[in-house]
Amino acid sequence: MAKPKRDPTTASGFFLREEAAWQSLKGLWAGLPDRDLTRPGACGTWSVKDVMNHIASWMAAAREVIPMRLAGRTPPKGEYAISTFNPLHYARYRRFPLAASKRRLQRNRRLLLALLASLPERRLLDSKSRIGSWAKYSTYAHYEEHLRPLTAFRHTRLGDTVKEKKPGKRKPAGR
Repeated sequence: MAKPKRDPTTASGFFLREEAAWQSLKGLWAGLPDRDLTRPGACGTWSVKDVMNHIASWMAAAREVIPMRLAGRTPPKGEYAISTFNPLHYARYRRFPLAASKRRLQRNRRLLLALLASLPERRLLDSKSRIGSWAKYSTYAHYEEHLRPLTAFRHTRLGDTVKEKKPGKRKPAGR
């Protein structure tokens, strides 16, 4: 089992980790035909498209909750509880067309990253605080959570493997 990665200690480290995890996640559905992206079983009973909408829904939730927390307000009790949030949003978006799901995911990521880039570094990085926790778990930690099941699904569909890229580790040219 892989050793857990440490949380980033700088804002630039946060965004590098987010981008690396995002590229790993996107790489798992790259090249899969649309019928496989909508086939149940990629992550439990969910399809890849369902996972896209799931992640997009939590990104949208983070865009609602983080400003509330910054203003010192508390989100409505139970509205963001995983046990109710996930089934509600699955039902809401499961019939979304694949192209719309991809656009929704891209848009929510872009908007969330813009919000996160505006946060003071200490608020962004404090994963023990409610704001930092939302930042972490609506981005790289959430993507990383879905990597293993999506990797296994991709392997069953294509018979290939996609290796996670390790940041900063590159072969010298000519070798």
